[in-house]
Amino acid sequence: MGATKYEIYPSEVVEFTELLKAVAHPARMQAVLLIAENTDEDITTKELQTEIKLSQATLSQHLKVLTHSGVLKTKVVKKNNKCFLSYRIEREVLVMITQIIGKILKNTDLKSDSNYTVIEKFHSRFQACTNWQSYFKT
Repeated sequence: MGATKYEIYPSEVVEFTELLKAVAHPARMQAVLLIAENTDEDITTKELQTEIKLSQATLSQHLKVLTHSGVLKTKVVKKNNKCFLSYRIEREVLVMITQIIGKILKNTDLKSDSNYTVIEKFHSRFQACTNWQSYFKT
C-alpha cells in the first residue's frame, strides 16, 4: 500500500488543495460569491436557493463541503419563529488562499518564451457524442 498525501506532501499544500477542491464546483463557487455579496447580513440556504437553482438537499450538500473545508462559517438564526442555518464567509481562509496564490505569482517567471505555446482552447478537439451506439458497434 502506498503512502498517503499527508505523508508525502507538506500540510500547507494538502490544506490548500482541500480549499481549492471545496470551491472547484460551479454551484459552490456561486454560493461563495452570493454569500460574499451579502455583506450586510448572513444568508440562509433558502435565500441561496432562490439564486442557485438546485434542490434544497443538493444545495445543502454543497454548503456542507464549503463549511467542512473552512470556507464558510455557520450559525443558527431565528426568523419568524423558525430556526435557519445562516452562512458567512470565513475571511481568514480567503486571506490564506490569496497569500498562497501571491506566493505562486511572486515565484513565477511570467516572461514570454518561444519554446512554449499557449493552447487557447484545449478542449476544442473533443467532440460531443450524441449517438453512443455508433461508437460501440463492432
